[in-house]
Amino acid sequence: MSIYIFIKDQSELESYSEVGLLSSSESEYGFSLASEARRLEFFLGRSFVKKKLSEFLDCSPQDIETSVVVGEKPQILFLGQASKWHFNASHSGSLFLFAFSDHTEVGVDIEVARPLHNLNELAQQVMSTTELRAFRQLTPQEQQAAFLRLWVQKEAILKLLNLGVGKILRDIHVEVNPWMPMRLYSLATICPSNADRSILFEEVDVRNGVAAVAYFSASGENEILKFY
Repeated sequence: MSIYIFIKDQSELESYSEVGLLSSSESEYGFSLASEARRLEFFLGRSFVKKKLSEFLDCSPQDIETSVVVGEKPQILFLGQASKWHFNASHSGSLFLFAFSDHTEVGVDIEVARPLHNLNELAQQVMSTTELRAFRQLTPQEQQAAFLRLWVQKEAILKLLNLGVGKILRDIHVEVNPWMPMRLYSLATICPSNADRSILFEEVDVRNGVAAVAYFSASGENEILKFY
């Protein structure tokens, strides 16, 4: 099983965008987005996705269709048929994170570091009792880093499971301490059907930020390939 991870600055993605690359349904969805910033984010990101998938599948980008259902994880169609490939994307500031896999579904999240206000209130909204206990033992500076790191883990899991942010984040228990490896401890209360499936994280180095890729483990070796 291979997972391909890319981090791109928005300026780098502009070279991937070209007229006619997206399908009519993809373009229609992009133009329907409310703000210019969201439209640009979608067109640049989806153009990169289709170009990369075309390299993996050795085909034209026009042979690939990606679903654009609001609130649903995008799926891949190759020549009208469901593909074994999966992808997910996230965006923060000028940075984009992409993950592709030829075997497992993936979920990703990236956050650019920034000062967080009302941190105690935010923590109570998204952390379990166990997480809060560990969080309150950290220094204020450590808490800033720990919160974003916890957030990207939980967001990546929600996207992996196609649950959406409406699910209760406090029911997902992940590693809080910023010096420990990312890890999922429990999610059975919100998704019993996946309780017996092992979910792993790949922490991605981000300049002035934090990012996570969540995926289902598989038998045999997991090959993680990162491109910056």
